[in-house]
Amino acid sequence: MMKKAGIKRTIGLTLAGVLFASTILAHCDSSVLSLREVRATGTTAHIMTWNSTTKTAGLGDAVSFDTPITGNLSLLPSFDASVNEKSVYLAGDATVAGNGRGYTVESGKTLNIDLNGHSLSFAQGQGTPICIDGGTVNVFDSSTQKTGEFNGGNNTGEGNGTNQNGWGGCFRLLGSGTLNLYGVSISGMVSGSAYPVAQGGAIVINDSAGTVNAYDSNISGTSVNAAAGAVCVGVGSFNDGHFNMYKGKIYSSTSQEDGGGILVYGTAELHGVTINECSSTAGNGGAVRVKDGGDLTMEDGCAITGCTAQNGGGVYVENQGSVTLENSTISNCIASLKGGGIYVDNGGQFGNNDRHAGETQWYKQYYREYTGQCIF
Repeated sequence: MMKKAGIKRTIGLTLAGVLFASTILAHCDSSVLSLREVRATGTTAHIMTWNSTTKTAGLGDAVSFDTPITGNLSLLPSFDASVNEKSVYLAGDATVAGNGRGYTVESGKTLNIDLNGHSLSFAQGQGTPICIDGGTVNVFDSSTQKTGEFNGGNNTGEGNGTNQNGWGGCFRLLGSGTLNLYGVSISGMVSGSAYPVAQGGAIVINDSAGTVNAYDSNISGTSVNAAAGAVCVGVGSFNDGHFNMYKGKIYSSTSQEDGGGILVYGTAELHGVTINECSSTAGNGGAVRVKDGGDLTMEDGCAITGCTAQNGGGVYVENQGSVTLENSTISNCIASLKGGGIYVDNGGQFGNNDRHAGETQWYKQYYREYTGQCIF
Protein backbone atom coordinates (compact mmCIF):
# COMPACT_ATOMS: atom_id res chain seq x y z
CA MET A 1 0.00 0.00 0.00
CA MET A 2 1.31 3.45 -0.87
CA LYS A 3 1.58 5.78 2.14
CA LYS A 4 0.55 9.40 1.83
CA ALA A 5 2.13 12.42 3.43
CA GLY A 6 0.31 13.93 6.37
CA ILE A 7 -0.49 13.27 10.00
CA LYS A 8 -0.12 9.60 10.83
CA ARG A 9 -2.24 7.69 13.31
CA THR A 10 -1.27 4.08 13.65
CA ILE A 11 -2.23 1.00 15.58
CA GLY A 12 -0.37 -2.21 16.22
CA LEU A 13 -1.16 -5.66 17.43
CA THR A 14 -0.48 -7.99 20.33
CA LEU A 15 -1.59 -11.59 19.90
CA ALA A 16 -1.15 -14.20 22.63
CA GLY A 17 1.57 -12.12 24.26
CA VAL A 18 3.51 -11.38 21.06
CA LEU A 19 3.99 -7.64 20.53
CA PHE A 20 3.88 -6.03 17.10
CA ALA A 21 4.42 -2.34 16.29
CA SER A 22 4.81 -1.52 20.02
CA THR A 23 1.04 -1.31 20.50
CA ILE A 24 -1.60 -3.53 22.08
CA LEU A 25 -4.54 -4.27 19.82
CA ALA A 26 -5.77 -7.70 20.77
CA HIS A 27 -5.03 -11.04 22.30
CA CYS A 28 -6.58 -14.47 22.20
CA ASP A 29 -8.46 -15.36 25.38
CA SER A 30 -10.10 -18.78 25.80
CA SER A 31 -10.23 -19.29 22.04
CA VAL A 32 -12.14 -16.03 21.64
CA LEU A 33 -10.55 -12.99 20.05
CA SER A 34 -10.80 -10.22 22.64
CA LEU A 35 -10.03 -6.63 21.75
CA ARG A 36 -8.66 -5.08 24.94
CA GLU A 37 -6.79 -1.98 24.00
CA VAL A 38 -5.89 0.12 20.99
CA ARG A 39 -3.43 2.99 21.08
CA ALA A 40 -2.08 5.25 18.36
CA THR A 41 1.72 5.11 18.20
CA GLY A 42 4.65 4.21 15.99
CA THR A 43 4.66 4.30 12.21
CA THR A 44 2.87 1.12 11.16
CA ALA A 45 -0.66 -0.11 11.70
CA HIS A 46 -1.97 -3.61 11.11
CA ILE A 47 -5.44 -4.95 10.41
CA MET A 48 -5.74 -8.28 12.20
CA THR A 49 -7.02 -11.38 10.47
CA TRP A 50 -9.15 -14.05 12.14
CA ASN A 51 -9.53 -17.71 11.25
CA SER A 52 -12.90 -18.87 12.58
CA THR A 53 -12.05 -22.53 11.95
CA THR A 54 -8.85 -22.66 13.98
CA LYS A 55 -9.83 -19.71 16.17
CA THR A 56 -6.49 -18.00 15.75
CA ALA A 57 -5.59 -14.44 14.88
CA GLY A 58 -2.75 -13.22 12.72
CA LEU A 59 -1.01 -10.08 11.59
CA GLY A 60 -2.63 -8.49 8.55
CA ASP A 61 -2.00 -5.65 6.12
CA ALA A 62 -0.22 -2.44 7.14
CA VAL A 63 -2.37 0.70 7.37
CA SER A 64 -1.60 4.40 7.83
CA PHE A 65 -4.36 6.71 9.13
CA ASP A 66 -3.53 10.00 7.45
CA THR A 67 -6.76 11.98 6.95
CA PRO A 68 -8.25 13.79 10.00
CA ILE A 69 -11.95 14.69 10.02
CA THR A 70 -13.99 16.75 12.47
CA GLY A 71 -16.97 19.11 12.63
CA ASN A 72 -19.75 19.22 10.02
CA LEU A 73 -19.10 17.36 6.78
CA SER A 74 -21.04 17.17 3.54
CA LEU A 75 -19.71 13.63 3.05
CA LEU A 76 -16.84 11.38 4.04
CA PRO A 77 -13.56 11.82 2.13
CA SER A 78 -13.94 10.09 -1.22
CA PHE A 79 -11.65 7.64 -2.97
CA ASP A 80 -9.39 8.91 -5.71
CA ALA A 81 -9.62 6.87 -8.87
CA SER A 82 -6.07 5.56 -8.44
CA VAL A 83 -6.34 4.86 -4.70
CA ASN A 84 -7.79 1.59 -3.42
CA GLU A 85 -7.51 2.33 0.31
CA LYS A 86 -8.68 5.34 2.31
CA SER A 87 -7.82 5.73 6.01
CA VAL A 88 -9.34 8.50 8.14
CA TYR A 89 -9.41 9.32 11.84
CA LEU A 90 -11.54 11.64 13.95
CA ALA A 91 -9.78 14.68 15.40
CA GLY A 92 -13.06 15.57 17.15
CA ASP A 93 -16.76 14.74 16.93
CA ALA A 94 -17.99 14.81 13.34
CA THR A 95 -21.43 14.90 11.71
CA VAL A 96 -22.13 13.97 8.09
CA ALA A 97 -25.05 15.73 6.38
CA GLY A 98 -28.15 13.74 5.44
CA ASN A 99 -27.34 13.90 1.73
CA GLY A 100 -23.94 12.38 2.54
CA ARG A 101 -25.56 9.03 3.33
CA GLY A 102 -25.04 6.22 0.84
CA TYR A 103 -21.22 6.42 0.84
CA THR A 104 -20.21 3.36 -1.20
CA VAL A 105 -17.13 1.18 -0.85
CA GLU A 106 -16.86 -0.86 -4.02
CA SER A 107 -15.07 -4.12 -4.71
CA GLY A 108 -11.31 -3.74 -4.42
CA LYS A 109 -11.61 -0.68 -2.15
CA THR A 110 -10.95 -0.47 1.60
CA LEU A 111 -12.11 2.22 4.02
CA ASN A 112 -10.46 2.43 7.47
CA ILE A 113 -12.02 4.64 10.17
CA ASP A 114 -10.39 5.35 13.54
CA LEU A 115 -13.02 6.90 15.81
CA ASN A 116 -10.25 7.92 18.22
CA GLY A 117 -12.64 8.31 21.16
CA HIS A 118 -15.02 10.60 19.27
CA SER A 119 -18.45 10.29 17.67
CA LEU A 120 -19.07 9.96 13.95
CA SER A 121 -22.75 10.72 13.36
CA PHE A 122 -24.97 10.91 10.30
CA ALA A 123 -27.87 13.33 9.99
CA GLN A 124 -31.32 11.98 9.19
CA GLY A 125 -31.91 11.10 5.57
CA GLN A 126 -32.71 8.36 3.08
CA GLY A 127 -30.37 5.43 2.70
CA THR A 128 -27.80 3.63 4.82
CA PRO A 129 -24.80 5.76 5.83
CA ILE A 130 -22.19 3.35 4.37
CA CYS A 131 -22.91 0.78 1.66
CA ILE A 132 -20.24 -1.91 1.32
CA ASP A 133 -20.65 -3.12 -2.25
CA GLY A 134 -17.97 -5.81 -2.41
CA GLY A 135 -15.32 -3.73 -0.61
CA THR A 136 -14.00 -3.76 2.96
CA VAL A 137 -14.65 -1.37 5.87
CA ASN A 138 -12.65 -1.47 9.12
CA VAL A 139 -13.81 0.65 12.07
CA PHE A 140 -11.53 1.11 15.13
CA ASP A 141 -11.34 3.12 18.31
CA SER A 142 -7.74 3.87 19.22
CA SER A 143 -8.61 5.83 22.38
CA THR A 144 -7.69 4.46 25.79
CA GLN A 145 -11.18 5.26 27.11
CA LYS A 146 -12.96 3.42 24.25
CA THR A 147 -15.60 6.14 23.97
CA GLY A 148 -15.77 6.16 20.17
CA GLU A 149 -19.21 5.78 18.64
CA PHE A 150 -20.57 5.33 15.14
CA ASN A 151 -24.13 6.74 15.08
CA GLY A 152 -25.98 6.08 11.86
CA GLY A 153 -28.85 8.38 12.77
CA ASN A 154 -32.28 7.79 11.22
CA ASN A 155 -32.59 6.11 7.84
CA THR A 156 -35.93 7.38 6.53
CA GLY A 157 -35.61 5.59 3.19
CA GLU A 158 -38.50 3.63 1.75
CA GLY A 159 -38.10 -0.01 0.81
CA ASN A 160 -41.08 -0.81 -1.36
CA GLY A 161 -40.63 -2.74 -4.59
CA THR A 162 -37.06 -2.61 -5.85
CA ASN A 163 -36.13 0.48 -3.82
CA GLN A 164 -33.94 -0.67 -0.94
CA ASN A 165 -33.09 2.66 0.70
CA GLY A 166 -34.76 1.41 3.87
CA TRP A 167 -32.10 -1.24 4.50
CA GLY A 168 -29.55 -0.77 7.30
CA GLY A 169 -29.34 1.99 9.90
CA CYS A 170 -25.52 2.10 9.78
CA PHE A 171 -24.09 -0.36 7.26
CA ARG A 172 -25.45 -2.32 4.32
CA LEU A 173 -23.44 -5.12 2.71
CA LEU A 174 -23.76 -6.20 -0.89
CA GLY A 175 -21.82 -8.70 -2.96
CA SER A 176 -18.97 -10.23 -0.97
CA GLY A 177 -18.32 -7.12 1.11
CA THR A 178 -16.70 -7.27 4.56
CA LEU A 179 -17.24 -5.14 7.67
CA ASN A 180 -14.85 -5.42 10.63
CA LEU A 181 -15.61 -3.68 13.92
CA TYR A 182 -12.82 -3.47 16.50
CA GLY A 183 -13.78 -2.26 19.99
CA VAL A 184 -16.42 0.26 18.88
CA SER A 185 -20.03 1.11 19.69
CA ILE A 186 -22.61 1.57 16.97
CA SER A 187 -26.22 2.72 16.95
CA GLY A 188 -28.84 3.68 14.39
CA MET A 189 -32.42 3.27 13.28
CA VAL A 190 -34.61 2.71 10.24
CA SER A 191 -37.97 4.48 10.32
CA GLY A 192 -38.93 4.26 6.65
CA SER A 193 -40.78 1.58 4.69
CA ALA A 194 -42.65 -1.51 5.81
CA TYR A 195 -41.99 -5.22 6.35
CA PRO A 196 -40.52 -7.27 4.77
CA VAL A 197 -38.22 -4.84 2.99
CA ALA A 198 -36.90 -2.44 5.64
CA GLN A 199 -34.59 -4.43 7.90
CA GLY A 200 -31.54 -4.02 10.11
CA GLY A 201 -31.54 -1.16 12.62
CA ALA A 202 -27.72 -1.16 12.51
CA ILE A 203 -26.49 -3.68 9.90
CA VAL A 204 -28.02 -5.58 7.02
CA ILE A 205 -26.31 -8.21 4.89
CA ASN A 206 -28.53 -8.53 1.85
CA ASP A 207 -28.47 -10.14 -1.59
CA SER A 208 -24.94 -11.26 -0.80
CA ALA A 209 -22.29 -13.47 0.73
CA GLY A 210 -21.13 -10.54 2.85
CA THR A 211 -19.36 -11.01 6.18
CA VAL A 212 -19.43 -8.97 9.40
CA ASN A 213 -16.84 -9.56 12.13
CA ALA A 214 -17.38 -7.69 15.40
CA TYR A 215 -14.67 -7.89 18.07
CA ASP A 216 -15.43 -6.58 21.60
CA SER A 217 -17.93 -4.17 20.07
CA ASN A 218 -21.39 -3.05 21.19
CA ILE A 219 -24.59 -2.49 19.22
CA SER A 220 -27.20 -0.59 21.22
CA GLY A 221 -30.31 1.55 21.04
CA THR A 222 -31.11 0.47 17.48
CA SER A 223 -34.60 0.14 16.10
CA VAL A 224 -36.51 -0.63 12.92
CA ASN A 225 -40.19 -0.32 12.15
CA ALA A 226 -40.08 -3.72 10.47
CA ALA A 227 -37.69 -6.66 11.17
CA ALA A 228 -34.19 -7.15 12.67
CA GLY A 229 -33.83 -4.48 15.34
CA ALA A 230 -30.01 -4.56 15.25
CA VAL A 231 -28.64 -6.99 12.63
CA CYS A 232 -30.18 -8.76 9.63
CA VAL A 233 -28.05 -11.67 8.39
CA GLY A 234 -29.13 -12.41 4.84
CA VAL A 235 -32.56 -11.56 3.43
CA GLY A 236 -35.07 -14.16 2.29
CA SER A 237 -33.56 -16.51 -0.30
CA PHE A 238 -30.27 -14.57 -0.18
CA ASN A 239 -28.97 -16.52 2.81
CA ASP A 240 -25.21 -16.60 2.30
CA GLY A 241 -24.47 -13.79 4.75
CA HIS A 242 -22.19 -14.37 7.76
CA PHE A 243 -22.25 -12.53 11.10
CA ASN A 244 -19.49 -13.33 13.58
CA MET A 245 -19.36 -11.61 16.95
CA TYR A 246 -16.64 -12.14 19.56
CA LYS A 247 -17.58 -10.79 23.00
CA GLY A 248 -19.37 -7.44 23.22
CA LYS A 249 -23.10 -6.75 23.61
CA ILE A 250 -26.29 -6.20 21.67
CA TYR A 251 -28.79 -4.42 23.89
CA SER A 252 -31.86 -2.17 23.95
CA SER A 253 -32.71 -2.92 20.32
CA THR A 254 -36.29 -3.19 19.08
CA SER A 255 -38.21 -4.24 16.00
CA GLN A 256 -41.88 -4.02 15.16
CA GLU A 257 -41.71 -7.41 13.44
CA ASP A 258 -39.37 -10.40 13.87
CA GLY A 259 -35.95 -10.44 15.53
CA GLY A 260 -35.66 -7.72 18.15
CA GLY A 261 -31.89 -8.16 18.16
CA ILE A 262 -30.88 -10.35 15.20
CA LEU A 263 -32.79 -11.90 12.28
CA VAL A 264 -30.88 -14.83 10.76
CA TYR A 265 -31.41 -16.19 7.25
CA GLY A 266 -27.71 -16.91 6.78
CA THR A 267 -25.13 -17.92 9.42
CA ALA A 268 -24.51 -16.25 12.78
CA GLU A 269 -21.80 -17.28 15.26
CA LEU A 270 -21.70 -15.64 18.67
CA HIS A 271 -18.81 -16.19 21.08
CA GLY A 272 -19.11 -14.80 24.62
CA VAL A 273 -21.76 -12.28 23.51
CA THR A 274 -24.51 -10.80 25.69
CA ILE A 275 -27.91 -9.90 24.24
CA ASN A 276 -30.22 -8.17 26.67
CA GLU A 277 -33.32 -5.98 26.83
CA CYS A 278 -34.19 -6.52 23.16
CA SER A 279 -37.78 -6.82 21.98
CA SER A 280 -39.99 -7.71 19.05
CA THR A 281 -43.12 -5.76 19.80
CA ALA A 282 -45.48 -7.44 17.30
CA GLY A 283 -43.40 -10.39 16.08
CA ASN A 284 -41.34 -13.39 17.15
CA GLY A 285 -37.85 -13.75 18.59
CA GLY A 286 -37.15 -11.05 21.15
CA ALA A 287 -33.38 -11.56 20.90
CA VAL A 288 -33.02 -13.68 17.76
CA ARG A 289 -35.25 -15.16 15.08
CA VAL A 290 -33.78 -17.90 12.87
CA LYS A 291 -35.68 -18.91 9.73
CA ASP A 292 -35.56 -20.33 6.20
CA GLY A 293 -32.49 -22.51 6.71
CA GLY A 294 -30.58 -19.97 8.79
CA ASP A 295 -28.08 -21.19 11.37
CA LEU A 296 -27.27 -19.71 14.81
CA THR A 297 -24.46 -20.93 17.07
CA MET A 298 -23.93 -19.49 20.55
CA GLU A 299 -20.94 -20.61 22.63
CA ASP A 300 -18.16 -19.54 24.99
CA GLY A 301 -20.49 -18.10 27.62
CA CYS A 302 -23.13 -16.27 25.58
CA ALA A 303 -26.12 -14.94 27.51
CA ILE A 304 -29.58 -13.78 26.42
CA THR A 305 -31.55 -12.06 29.16
CA GLY A 306 -34.55 -9.80 29.62
CA CYS A 307 -35.86 -10.03 26.04
CA THR A 308 -39.52 -10.11 24.98
CA ALA A 309 -41.67 -11.10 21.99
CA GLN A 310 -45.04 -12.63 21.12
CA ASN A 311 -43.45 -16.06 20.62
CA GLY A 312 -39.92 -16.99 21.59
CA GLY A 313 -39.04 -14.28 24.08
CA GLY A 314 -35.39 -15.27 23.73
CA VAL A 315 -35.11 -17.20 20.44
CA TYR A 316 -37.63 -18.25 17.78
CA VAL A 317 -36.55 -20.85 15.21
CA GLU A 318 -38.58 -22.17 12.28
CA ASN A 319 -38.62 -23.50 8.70
CA GLN A 320 -35.40 -25.56 8.70
CA GLY A 321 -33.58 -22.99 10.78
CA SER A 322 -31.09 -24.35 13.30
CA VAL A 323 -29.97 -23.15 16.75
CA THR A 324 -27.09 -24.64 18.76
CA LEU A 325 -26.13 -23.54 22.27
CA GLU A 326 -22.97 -24.55 24.11
CA ASN A 327 -21.99 -23.17 27.50
CA SER A 328 -24.57 -20.42 27.05
CA THR A 329 -27.76 -19.34 28.81
CA ILE A 330 -31.16 -17.79 28.16
CA SER A 331 -32.85 -16.31 31.20
CA ASN A 332 -35.64 -13.94 32.29
CA CYS A 333 -37.15 -13.71 28.81
CA ILE A 334 -40.89 -13.40 28.33
CA ALA A 335 -43.29 -14.35 25.52
CA SER A 336 -46.82 -13.00 25.49
CA LEU A 337 -47.97 -16.18 23.69
CA LYS A 338 -45.56 -19.16 23.63
CA GLY A 339 -41.95 -20.00 24.40
CA GLY A 340 -40.55 -17.60 26.95
CA GLY A 341 -37.00 -18.85 26.35
CA ILE A 342 -37.04 -20.66 23.00
CA TYR A 343 -39.88 -21.46 20.64
CA VAL A 344 -39.24 -24.15 18.00
CA ASP A 345 -41.81 -24.12 15.21
CA ASN A 346 -42.50 -25.55 11.74
CA GLY A 347 -39.39 -27.66 11.07
CA GLY A 348 -36.97 -25.65 13.17
CA GLN A 349 -34.13 -27.45 14.95
CA PHE A 350 -32.70 -26.76 18.40
CA GLY A 351 -29.79 -28.47 20.12
CA ASN A 352 -27.79 -27.92 23.28
CA ASN A 353 -24.55 -29.81 23.68
CA ASP A 354 -24.88 -29.74 27.46
CA ARG A 355 -28.29 -31.49 27.53
CA HIS A 356 -30.04 -34.60 26.17
CA ALA A 357 -32.87 -33.82 23.76
CA GLY A 358 -34.64 -37.08 24.66
CA GLU A 359 -35.40 -36.00 28.20
CA THR A 360 -39.02 -34.88 28.46
CA GLN A 361 -38.44 -32.56 31.41
CA TRP A 362 -35.53 -30.89 29.58
CA TYR A 363 -37.66 -30.35 26.49
CA LYS A 364 -40.49 -28.76 28.45
CA GLN A 365 -38.00 -26.48 30.17
CA TYR A 366 -37.01 -24.89 26.86
CA TYR A 367 -40.15 -25.17 24.77
CA ARG A 368 -43.05 -23.79 26.78
CA GLU A 369 -46.55 -24.15 25.34
CA TYR A 370 -47.99 -21.43 27.53
CA THR A 371 -47.60 -17.76 28.26
CA GLY A 372 -44.81 -16.96 30.68
CA GLN A 373 -41.13 -16.98 31.39
CA CYS A 374 -38.56 -19.65 30.64
CA ILE A 375 -35.24 -19.77 32.47
CA PHE A 376 -32.36 -22.17 31.88
